[in-house]
Amino acid sequence: MDKIQERLLSLENTVKQEVQKETDELNKEIDYEIENSLNSIKKEFEKIRNDKFHTNSKILEQDGNKQVFELETSYKTKILNKKNEIVQTIINDVSNKINAFIASPEYEEYLKRNIDSAMNNFKINYKNVTPANASKMGFTVYITQNDKERFYKDINTESLEFQIQINNDIIGGSIVETAEMQIDNSIKSKLEEEKRKLEGLK
Repeated sequence: MDKIQERLLSLENTVKQEVQKETDELNKEIDYEIENSLNSIKKEFEKIRNDKFHTNSKILEQDGNKQVFELETSYKTKILNKKNEIVQTIINDVSNKINAFIASPEYEEYLKRNIDSAMNNFKINYKNVTPANASKMGFTVYITQNDKERFYKDINTESLEFQIQINNDIIGGSIVETAEMQIDNSIKSKLEEEKRKLEGLK
């Protein structure tokens, strides 16, 4: 495992712990508020029953059930909104750190390994691919405009020839593809994967 993968793994673990801690604390606070509210409603019902308002008891009970339902729905919405807020804050923080990494000297080596790794996978899956016929097979590498301007001379691999296309949506890293296969090593896909994991936390 290289240093970049170790950083991403460490960041993922830290993010999961922070989200879980925030969610647990929020759940405790919501449970406490719900319990207090329910106790207050129960006391009100008991007072009404003691006063023997039997005629209106069913109507009042239905109204009380409605209040409980609305209260629970309100707090569930609060929990969901808070969770989404936490996730977005973490994603923004991660994005800032990634942008700083892309601007660092270490990123060039990361991008080279990123593309070389994809090319090696193509060699395994395409037994007949050679440096001579790679370009004819339609190998295309998608990188950002910024990466092309910074590293174009350095990322051309001697192992396989390929065409470079611009895709600024991928943020960084690369997507390597032919007509039949695609290997997505872009930073955007890694970010989206981490976001899905965070949103899946209870």
